[in-house]
Amino acid sequence: MKIDKTYVIYFSPTETSKKSAVSIARGLEGTLNEIDITSMPIEAKQFNRHDVVVFGMPVYGGRIPVEAVKRLKSFTGDHTPCIITVTYGNRHYDDALLELFNIVEGQGFIPIAAATLVGQHTYGNIQVGRPDHDDMYRDELFGSLVRLKINKDNFSFVSIPGHYPYREGGNGGKFRPSTNENCTQCGLCVKKCPMQAIDPKDCKTINDQCLSCFRCIRICPMQAKTMDHDQNYQQFAKEFTEKLSKRKENEYFV
Repeated sequence: MKIDKTYVIYFSPTETSKKSAVSIARGLEGTLNEIDITSMPIEAKQFNRHDVVVFGMPVYGGRIPVEAVKRLKSFTGDHTPCIITVTYGNRHYDDALLELFNIVEGQGFIPIAAATLVGQHTYGNIQVGRPDHDDMYRDELFGSLVRLKINKDNFSFVSIPGHYPYREGGNGGKFRPSTNENCTQCGLCVKKCPMQAIDPKDCKTINDQCLSCFRCIRICPMQAKTMDHDQNYQQFAKEFTEKLSKRKENEYFV
């Protein structure tokens, strides 16, 4: 089959899942289109049999984020081949890959390949800088292998690990960033928050919709969002960093 268009659909608060998914897509062919479902609103779209879609999702507690699952329902395929990827912070992806497989299959896609990808963890200093140059090089090579599979009209379902019923997870963490005196009320964090959890009238107020994705910390130009105030987080991050210090490698299924 000739690929007309390649799409990358990602939920990626810190752009880690995005980087890996886009790298894989570069190994395919056809016009490359990115669809970012990290922020609302989401425009529904149906894909055809000559499209290929790369899905890039993060792992939250061994599952796909609940909000990302809801947003994925906006996309349907017509026996559209796809690559499913989950990015995790060096602990384990648990049932997230299987969950993503079942979601997209139910939406009319054919998962013909998959990858579990290590990225820098949201918390602590775990696998800082990943995906690195070597990761993204391997990602693109993997995309090239999948392209060959598609060109041969091989649309067999990929076999992947996971268990059902799924483990509990997908709801995010309980840590809440604070705002220091550097804040200029520019509103960037409000605009970019995946959950619209930051009060537009007061950037210091974050409600319980917060995923603890720390996107606001990463994107604030004034470094006004921080976790420096939370000693419980600091201790957790230190212990978690030590526990997950040993590098894990990406896994590819095709």
